[in-house]
Amino acid sequence: MIAITKRQRALLDFIQKFMAENDGLAPSVMEMTRGLDLSSTSNVHSMLNRLEQRGVIRRLKFHARAIQIVDPNDPVARASDRDLVAELTQRGWTVTPPFNLRVPHGGNPIPQVQQDHG
Repeated sequence: MIAITKRQRALLDFIQKFMAENDGLAPSVMEMTRGLDLSSTSNVHSMLNRLEQRGVIRRLKFHARAIQIVDPNDPVARASDRDLVAELTQRGWTVTPPFNLRVPHGGNPIPQVQQDHG
C-alpha cells in the first residue's frame, strides 16, 4: 500500500470501522470530523482528497457517503473508470455515458451496462 500519514490512517480506520458497524454505509464528512475530534470539515476533505489521490479510496462525485476502500490486491478496484469501460467493451458489453452508477446496499459502485447480443 502507498504510504499514508498517521492522520490519514486514523481517518481510514474510522471509515472502515464505521462502515463495518453500519452495514456498509460510509460516514458523512461531519461524522468523520466529530469522530476524529477535528475542528473543521476542511481537514477531512483534505485528507479524503489525499487518500483518493493515493488510490486508497474511491469516491463518487456529488454523492454523499459514496466511499469505497480500495483493496490493494484487487486489480479491478484499482482500475480507473476508463480502464473498466475499456475492459467491458473488449468483452462485448456496451457502456453508454453517463455511467449511471448505483451502489447496491452494502456493496461497491457498479456501472449500469448491457451486454451486446449480436
